[in-house]
Amino acid sequence: MSLPKPGTEVTVTTEHKMITIDDVKYHEITGTVLTSPKWLKAGEFAVSNSDHPNGFSVIHISNVVDIHDTDGREFKFTTDASVKVWSVTGSTGNTYSVTREYGVYKCTCPGFSFRQTCKHVKDIMSKD
Repeated sequence: MSLPKPGTEVTVTTEHKMITIDDVKYHEITGTVLTSPKWLKAGEFAVSNSDHPNGFSVIHISNVVDIHDTDGREFKFTTDASVKVWSVTGSTGNTYSVTREYGVYKCTCPGFSFRQTCKHVKDIMSKD
């Protein structure tokens, strides 16, 4: 998955099915991808949105039709909600869990909580 990194200016198009399957609404949000708050669920990301009372919108990847940056580059993403978990041993001997859900990798190590990436995730991604 190649969701844009925090700080990237993007336009996200989402699709929402209404009461009947034939009634579909599309929304387009242009804003900056925000560092995801810890309370977001897997498959969600936040984009600044001056039209929203909170100043940002939470977007679930399953509703996304298209994501592209200001240069027109399209980001590839997956709506696969399957969860895969790996147990990894850190350099100090601690055991951490690396998970992949909606194509997004996360790790329980302290470094990941600060940087949103770590060597454990990079190692799993290179093998996965």
